[in-house]
Amino acid sequence: MNEKKNSMLATVPAARELRKVPGFDPLKYLRTVTRDGEKVLKLDLCYKKLWFRLACPNGRMYLNPLRITDQMAIFEARLYANKEDNASFLASFTSTQMARNVPGGLYIRAAQD
Repeated sequence: MNEKKNSMLATVPAARELRKVPGFDPLKYLRTVTRDGEKVLKLDLCYKKLWFRLACPNGRMYLNPLRITDQMAIFEARLYANKEDNASFLASFTSTQMARNVPGGLYIRAAQD
């Protein structure tokens, strides 16, 4: 699937321009990480937030804790293009982290990030 995404970005100019922000090139901030034994490129959270803030200066990030226990944390994040708009959002993400999978007991922070 990554190959399809990469090939689309490389071959379709409209896809390449879709989320372009003048003066910010996210490709410069990608780093290689290993997931499930496979090397993949990752953009760290701080750069994702920066990209969003540059693309949507009037936007809003909303973080909603869905469930937090001593064993797990589940959060939903929503991105809005405009702070005043509560009805339509650009994207929604859900993250779950288990306490046993995150060192140092920082599973709540890991789920938020």
